[in-house]
This record gives sequence, C-alpha cells and structure tokens, in this order.
Amino acid sequence: MIKIAIDAMGGDNAPDAIIRGTTKALKLNNNIEIYLYGKKDLIDKAIKNDNVSSDIIKRINIINCSEVIGFDESPTVAIKTKKDSSIVVACNDLKQGKVDAIVSAGSSGALLVCGTLIVGRIKGIERPAFGIIVPSEMGNFLLIDCGANADCKPNYINQFALIGSVYYREMFNKENPVVKLLNIGTEEEKGNLLIKEANDLLKQNTNINYKGYAESRDAIFGSCDVLVSDGFSGNIFLKTFEGTAKFILKNLKQVFKKNIFTILGYLLIKSNFKGLINKFDYKKHGGAPILGLNKIIIKVHGNTDGEEIVYAINQAQDFVQNNVNDRIINNIKE
Repeated sequence: MIKIAIDAMGGDNAPDAIIRGTTKALKLNNNIEIYLYGKKDLIDKAIKNDNVSSDIIKRINIINCSEVIGFDESPTVAIKTKKDSSIVVACNDLKQGKVDAIVSAGSSGALLVCGTLIVGRIKGIERPAFGIIVPSEMGNFLLIDCGANADCKPNYINQFALIGSVYYREMFNKENPVVKLLNIGTEEEKGNLLIKEANDLLKQNTNINYKGYAESRDAIFGSCDVLVSDGFSGNIFLKTFEGTAKFILKNLKQVFKKNIFTILGYLLIKSNFKGLINKFDYKKHGGAPILGLNKIIIKVHGNTDGEEIVYAINQAQDFVQNNVNDRIINNIKE
C-alpha cells in the first residue's frame, strides 16, 4: 500500500476541494492509503459534507496541524516559525519515511523551500526544478523548469535536462527521449548568454539525447519529449499555454451554441470535441513534481476544484511504483 500525504489546507478552496479530490482518488484506487495534514476539525467537517463511506474512511489518516502557511507569506520565514504547519509536518514525515509522497495545492515557494531544506536535494543536484507534462500534437512533453528557479546558471539547466530525461523515460517508457532547449530561435547564434552557455553544456552531456534549440511553437507541435528552460521563461511559457488553451476552448463552446445549425454540428462531432477538451485540460495531466529532491513532492494549482488532486495522486503513485527517484539518483552518479 502506497502512503500519500495530502496537504489538506493548501489551496484557495481548501479543505473542501482537497477532500473531494482525495476521496474520489480513493474510490478509484485500492492501492493507496491517504494521510491528510491540517486542522482536524475542518478536515472532519469536509469529510462529513462529502458523505465519505466507511470503507474509504478506513484508508484515511488525519494528522492534526495547528498552523497553515499562506500564499502571501515569506516561505523561509514561515517554515522557520510555523513548525506545526501542514506543509512542514508533512515534509518531516516524508523525510522520515512515514509517507511515500506529498501532494499539495499550497504555496509553491513554501513547498520548494521545505522540500529543499527538510527533504533534501539529490546529491549532485544544485537546484530542484518544477517539471510538468504539457500536451502536444504528438502526445506530450515535459517542461522543466517551469517556475522554481527564476535566476539560473548554465549548469542548473544542464542538470534539469538530465533529471527531465530520466523522468520522462521512466514515466512514459520511452528510451532516449529527445531533449531541446527553449529559445527565441533555432539558429546557433540566437539566445542570450545564459542560453548559449547552457547549449554548450547540453551538447557535451552524453547522458541525454540533446537536439538543440526549440521555439515554443515547435514544442507544441511535438518536436521534443523534454523541453528544458530556466524557471522564468518556462513559467511564462506554461501560463501562456494554459491561458491560450482555455481561451480557444471557451470560444469554441460559444460558437457551437450560436444557433440550431451549430448545435447540430456540435452533436455530430461531440465525441471528438470532448477528446480535444480532455487533451488540453491541464488538470488531467496531474501536477508539477519538484524534481531533484530525495523524495516526491507534487504541486497542483492553488485554485484547484479537486479534480487535479485525483490525477496528482495517481501521478505520485506511478512515481513511487516506478522508483523514478532511485533511477534519477543512479543516473546522476554515472
């Protein structure tokens, strides 16, 4: 039984949305046990409101935490002063092996700092990074880093590429995944100093299948399996992609509602249209694991309605079952 810790107090709609997603995941998966971290009275109330059955409740453990780290707090200060917060207590339990992974919709900064200081970095990795699966015309690709490190050094990016390559290979069973570096053009002379120096290091990295630069549109059309970036550029790329996908799908829905003819047209292509929506629904691709830590922490959007929690829990289970962290560690040593 895989033990997954859930930060019940993390997110704009906590704990109700978090509990809703967690109980749904438990109904769909008999191989997990859940540890909910947060204020017990609020968690109990949310469970009661969700009408959770007794057989599901048997696989839920509640760890009472008196404090919560908010999105507007300094991560470093909060972690030092709020020792009994859901994030800090969960990270300590993860380090001690009481749980196998953490899923949280809480503060990205707090998770990153807590993961680095308490759980610890993999030896040889200077900076952990957020990695997230993004849909493409050919299937998907991993974007790394997408927000953990706004200021990067070339060797950080080189390490992101290695971590991302191992992660993609193990999670999607693809040998020798294609790695490309996000840039403003594909020509060798394009890019700032950071990108050019990172490109030189990536070319020398024999542990990855590096194929040079990629523009944003190239990645979306499936030119690579791993798109490596500094956290600043990667985060802009991700949020632009998510916003564009929402904009297009919203407007398509409005077009189909215009009149009787467009409604009939929709009925004819309904199944294909739903497939398109599912493909570009980021919730169904899980959260963003913090890659480069000794243990597994997965971050989901703070405004989650609970659906993303379901997929993130499944993602955490796959991560544990495939021993992805051990494989990353072994590749770093080589």
